[in-house]
Amino acid sequence: MASTKWCLQCGGEFLAAVEVCPDCELELVDERPAPALPDDEAASGEVEYDLAEWAGEARVMLEQLLEGDGVPHAWQGATLLVPAAFEARADNHIDHVELATQAALDPDAEQVAYDLSDWSDDMQTRLEQRLLAEGVPFSFDVEGDLVVLLADEERVERLIDDIEFPDALPIDDDQGPADGGDAEQADDAGDVDAGSLLSDLFVASDRLMHDARDHEGVLSLVDAATRAESIRLPYGFDPDVWKRIVTQATELRAAFEGETDEPDEAIEARARELRAELRPLV
Repeated sequence: MASTKWCLQCGGEFLAAVEVCPDCELELVDERPAPALPDDEAASGEVEYDLAEWAGEARVMLEQLLEGDGVPHAWQGATLLVPAAFEARADNHIDHVELATQAALDPDAEQVAYDLSDWSDDMQTRLEQRLLAEGVPFSFDVEGDLVVLLADEERVERLIDDIEFPDALPIDDDQGPADGGDAEQADDAGDVDAGSLLSDLFVASDRLMHDARDHEGVLSLVDAATRAESIRLPYGFDPDVWKRIVTQATELRAAFEGETDEPDEAIEARARELRAELRPLV
C-alpha cells in the first residue's frame, strides 16, 4: 500500500490516510503525477489541454482513463500534456469525461452504480451517447463505475441490455409452430402471453430482491410462477433457459408457501438470481 498520495491540481504530497487535498479539495491519487513527459515522448511534440475549468472529480476520472489506456501524460497544474502521437486517444477520453459530466446527478437522490470494467471503449461510448439522447443524468465515480439515479434504473438497464446483448430477439407471442414443431405445445401455450408472463416475473423478482416480504412482490411471484409451470416451452425459446426460469420461479414460490424455511437474505438472493436470468429477455 502506498505510504503517500498526491494531488493532481497542485502536486502536493500527503500521508496515505488523507483522502482529499485540503487546498484544492480534490481527491488524491496513489501515484505521483509526472512533472514532465519523458524526453523520448516529448521529442515528437506534445499537445496541451487547459482543464482549469474542469471539476476536480473530472480530472481524476480522466487520469484513470489515461492510465488504464496506457497514454503517456503529465500535469502542469491543471494543464494536461500528452505526446502528439497520442492526441487522438487523449481526445477520445476527454470527450468521454465531458459527456459524463454534462448531465449532473442530484446529490440528494438515491443512486445506483454499474461496473462496466469489462466493456470495450466502443461499448461505453455507445452507452453514453444513448444516455445523453434519452436525457438520463449520469456520471462516473472514481473507480470508473457508471452512476445513475435509482429512478432511472429500469431505463438504464434496458440500454445496457441493448448494447450488451445486441442479438437478443424479443419473444414473438403470435409466432406459430416452427417447421417440425409440436402442435400440442402450441395448444398448451397458446392462451398464455409469454412476454407478459416474463415481465410479471421480472417485476416480482425485482421487488423481492430488495425486500423478501414485499406483499405485492410475493403475490405476483406466486401467481406468475404457477402460470409458468402450467405451460410448455413457448415458441422461439431456448429450452434450457426456459427450464432454469421455471425452476428458479417455482423454488422461490416454495419459500413463500412454507415448503422451505429460508431466511429473508436467502430469498432475496434467489430473487436476484431469477431477475438476472430474466433481464436479457424483457
